[in-house]
Amino acid sequence: EKSAKPATSEAPVYNGEYKTLLKVEMPEFIPRPDLMQQFLRWAYIELGDNAKENYGIESCEVVPLYLEDRWVEKYGEDPATTKVINGFKAQMEDAEIHVLMDDTVIEGFDYVGMDENGFPEKRG
Repeated sequence: EKSAKPATSEAPVYNGEYKTLLKVEMPEFIPRPDLMQQFLRWAYIELGDNAKENYGIESCEVVPLYLEDRWVEKYGEDPATTKVINGFKAQMEDAEIHVLMDDTVIEGFDYVGMDENGFPEKRG
């Protein structure tokens, strides 16, 4: 049985290593591109439009980061015509934050169907 996998947010520290900032469980049924598109919209509003009132900074530029072509092909899309959101970059005065989805692929199923003997099986 599949279960949700923890997702982490990491930031580089001065010695070139990463420090975990956030760890959450991601449900299997939310496709990554959809999740990152929603996260990007949140960043545009919360970081871009409302930076002053939410965080006390004058401005924050939010820029989408796209999935590498090799991964777009794995989704069955043409990398020449399809851009898949993989995260975003938030640029402030003194800091730059990158929020990206990792490369781990988790097999999930869209629904449960019946096999030829009438028993449930995972499909999709």
